[in-house]
Amino acid sequence: MFDDLGSRELWEVLRHVDPIYQPWRFNHTVLMLRAGNDEASVPDATYDFFEKMNKKQKIYLRSLPNSLHEIDERFRNTIEGFYVAQRSQNKESPLPNLNWTLVATDEQNEIVVSSDRRPSRVTVWMSETQNRNKKDFRLLKLDKDGVTAQNSQYLPFKEPPHLEDISFDFARFRRQATYSQLYTYRASFELPPTGFWKAYFIELEFVGRWSSQIYTTETNVIPARLPWRGCWQFQRKKHFYDCEKKYERRFL
Repeated sequence: MFDDLGSRELWEVLRHVDPIYQPWRFNHTVLMLRAGNDEASVPDATYDFFEKMNKKQKIYLRSLPNSLHEIDERFRNTIEGFYVAQRSQNKESPLPNLNWTLVATDEQNEIVVSSDRRPSRVTVWMSETQNRNKKDFRLLKLDKDGVTAQNSQYLPFKEPPHLEDISFDFARFRRQATYSQLYTYRASFELPPTGFWKAYFIELEFVGRWSSQIYTTETNVIPARLPWRGCWQFQRKKHFYDCEKKYERRFL
């Protein structure tokens, strides 16, 4: 499949099976589950599709720290909480309205997330690559000794300077009867040494009467650089890539 990237044949397949290619058909509320240390997908893969999908439908995201591609018990708990919030008629545990922004430059990096419900717990999870010049957050890797462990676990942070509650209590100053409080949190980390990367995301838990809901932001990977220029030496379809700038889709 990778050898056929950019071909008309592969595009014809994708436009029939990939929701990104047909966003006008979907308007459902979606729960998207991702493994934080997925062997098949990088942490910041959502940059390519999340905003496109989120234009027509509401998407709730949960990235599981220190998890692999296979099924994790925490996936089940997340699905149960989401289902109860969707189906329950009482208003004690509604789905929260979450919005976030990501910044990743050489001068500044941060995630700022806002919720219309006060979360019972907020945590920022951060992982750092272990091998120089390899943007690799997997927990397992294949080398000459077979499958070996790799120390790329996500670590939790709950206090400044890595996580800050920047909510402003407008209640003291409100002058209108209709008022909506936003609970806002900011996460940021120092850049890693040259040749290494950090990945982090904010996790919010909302505890209700019948179940708890846990959602996360997208993952911010810093610095925002690739370990290569976008091409490799013997790539079959090298003309399909802009080696100096970015990957380009030909049919979108």
